[in-house]
Amino acid sequence: MPTAASLSVSAPRRAARALPPPEITARGLALALGGWTVYGLLYTVAITIIAEVPLVYSAINQGVNTAILAAASLPAWWLIVRGMAGQPTVPVVLAHAAGAVRYTGVTAALYVAWTWVGDPAAYQAVLARIGWSAVGSALAYVAQFAIYHAVEASRRGRLREQQAEALERLARDQELRTLRAQLNPHFLFNALNTISAQVGRDPDAARETLGRLADLMRYALDAGERDLVPLREEV
Repeated sequence: MPTAASLSVSAPRRAARALPPPEITARGLALALGGWTVYGLLYTVAITIIAEVPLVYSAINQGVNTAILAAASLPAWWLIVRGMAGQPTVPVVLAHAAGAVRYTGVTAALYVAWTWVGDPAAYQAVLARIGWSAVGSALAYVAQFAIYHAVEASRRGRLREQQAEALERLARDQELRTLRAQLNPHFLFNALNTISAQVGRDPDAARETLGRLADLMRYALDAGERDLVPLREEV
């Protein structure tokens, strides 16, 4: 039959298997915004140098393209971060595969639509290299979620370590409490027998032993609330 100590230890162990899902925080959003900003700036500089187009034109065009990539990734982020937190690897991979296809198609269509509205002269050129745009969108999807899963794996690893340490401390505390519960009745029984034997033979020694027992019990109650006590108090 399981003891109270084993039940109290096994309950947290069962709860520890389900790690809390990641939260969408202001810090996370700021990091995502910063990452997309850096991506847009680097891409703008690269297009300006390689294609030899005006910086302003490249900045506007790439700014809109980056905004499209960032906005189109929000549904995938919501699904992966909140909807599939803690799920097995295979469903997550399948969700990513479907999400990447959707992401690539949506971003390519939005970019073509933006070009048709904002720069009709470049519309045909954009259609001609739509395949490369799709590859770029797919790489953007893979890059952002590869970074996310790396960070999330690190976070979950730290949480597991913290939970393992907490469970270890709890197990040690339960073992100590169980040991104290087993030892205290035997000690008290032996002490009372000693005092009983001294009452008729040496009443003064019995009173002294009883007083020392009372002091010891008071000390045990006070020290029981602490994990560590100084050696001089134990002596």
